[in-house]
Amino acid sequence: KIDLPSAEPERVKEEIEDIIGLDASDAPLISAKMGTNIDEVLEQIISKIPAPNGDPDAPLQALIFDSIYD
Repeated sequence: KIDLPSAEPERVKEEIEDIIGLDASDAPLISAKMGTNIDEVLEQIISKIPAPNGDPDAPLQALIFDSIYD
């Protein structure tokens, strides 16, 4: 949400590193509203999340997790 005046991307990156323990140094700064860096985040998802393992001829199984945060 870098399009907001109150955005503090560097502080948020530090929080991600402190709370979750992930390296956020190369996290893309995104604004879906303005279309900023959407291609980059999709490329990072593709490059960092491995394809699923399994038998492509076996029946498909999936877990759907739905959550609402208010």
